[in-house]
Amino acid sequence: MTDSIKISALRANCILGVDKAERLAPQPVEIHVTLEVDLEKAGKSDRVTDTIDYKHLANSVTSAVESSSYRLIEALADRIADVCLSESPALAIEVEVRKPNALARAEWAGVTIRRSRRLRS
Repeated sequence: MTDSIKISALRANCILGVDKAERLAPQPVEIHVTLEVDLEKAGKSDRVTDTIDYKHLANSVTSAVESSSYRLIEALADRIADVCLSESPALAIEVEVRKPNALARAEWAGVTIRRSRRLRS
């Protein structure tokens, strides 16, 4: 399948990091999500009920992120994937989480994970 829905540069704040200073206050993260989904029905019907309501999904992701506290970006990305798979009919998902200014000499550090409904039990 080649159809996908993308949410790019969704911004949220959460407690994220290993160092004590990183855990004192929420920090910004940037989230990119690609959902693999069959869009043929929605393309023909022009009805939101035949696709993924990305506004609702973005709100769910933001809420999950902003109420979270993780040491690792990997754990946050996995949580986002779980939210997306549980709240949508997506067959697979790619989640990229970027943490701005995580490194002194880099714009951001981040991870990209891929999860599939076929691989989860």
